[in-house]
Amino acid sequence: MQSTVNEAKRLMFKTYVRHVEKGLSPPTFVLVGPPGVGKSEAIMELGEELAATLGRKFVVYEDRYFNDIVRDPSKYFVLVDLRLSCHEPSDLTGIPREVSGSDIIMFKPVTWALVLSRTAGILFLDELTNVSREDLLAVAYRVLLDRYLGYVKLSREVLVVAAGNRPEDAPIAHQLPAPLVNRCIMMYIQAPKLEEWVAYMRSRYRDNWCFRVYTFLRSRPDLFYQPPGEIETLENFPTPRSWTRLALTLGKDFKSVFTPEEVYKICVGTVGGRIGPVVAKYLLLDVPTLEELLQNPKRWKTLDLDVKLNFVSDLASYIVDNFNMLVSRDGTLDPRVSKLLSVILDDSEEIGLTFLQLIPENMRPKILTVFAVSVPEVGALISRLESKRREIERMA
Repeated sequence: MQSTVNEAKRLMFKTYVRHVEKGLSPPTFVLVGPPGVGKSEAIMELGEELAATLGRKFVVYEDRYFNDIVRDPSKYFVLVDLRLSCHEPSDLTGIPREVSGSDIIMFKPVTWALVLSRTAGILFLDELTNVSREDLLAVAYRVLLDRYLGYVKLSREVLVVAAGNRPEDAPIAHQLPAPLVNRCIMMYIQAPKLEEWVAYMRSRYRDNWCFRVYTFLRSRPDLFYQPPGEIETLENFPTPRSWTRLALTLGKDFKSVFTPEEVYKICVGTVGGRIGPVVAKYLLLDVPTLEELLQNPKRWKTLDLDVKLNFVSDLASYIVDNFNMLVSRDGTLDPRVSKLLSVILDDSEEIGLTFLQLIPENMRPKILTVFAVSVPEVGALISRLESKRREIERMA
């Protein structure tokens, strides 16, 4: 049974909290799935959420934090993120060194191993299935099975998670030993739903990304995840990761920063030569300005669907940035904006849902309240759309 990264994250969160509350070490999880579906990002978010739950400071480990953490380990929740294919066995076990003045040899552990023996955190071993060195695999398997880094035992408040690709996803990926699989919780990861992706973008990046990427995907959801036909390629392809990169690279004001040719090159370089030109054409559509439609809301009905979706992304960004200025002292919305939104929301439920997805969760109650005062019938419509949006997210 496959899970989205959000489902896997929720399960790991519940499992970790349950075990730690009982004084037990949490089980090891192995996430297996295609590239670009958000496995690494999910681990980052999981660490942040667990740190907040435990009332600790979240830290992605760097050696410069070592002294602070070991001085007060109860203050921190530490994420150590290792790409196994880039490491030597000694990076996990430590290095054998002679004890000064004796004939004893001891393994000197690396700093992050000492940190994870004393504090709460996550040890994330990425690219597990891509490692071909038997000596490195043997060390990694001991970490996963026994929670030992050489001769240093992990704190029982450390969650061990590994991730890798399937053999059909990468030419160097391989199967895992049956005894290892049998002692871990295996999670088979699929691409997230589009609604999950936009919720993540709004939560992580606020409005500092190109909303039009999302409205394009609302019109072409079939392009959200399309793995390449070949497992080796020089041609990029669309995944949640590449759409995130595209949205962040362009930013909210891309037309004032990049030329049309540059937008085209960014799209092709990010999601590939087949889909990139389609995205670029959509992003570069001639869209009416906000002022033009505020002056003539009836023009909305004459626009093509792609232009409407483009405009809604601009409108959502405008409302997010200027909401306090748009609301008068009596709690009503600027009448011109109210009128335009009435026309838009009355025109298409799909566009209404798109508009809501681009408004941050913490602003939606304010908008519903303002609309209930300004335009009651539109406020009621937004309430229905919000209920439908939640239902869609639950089903996803």
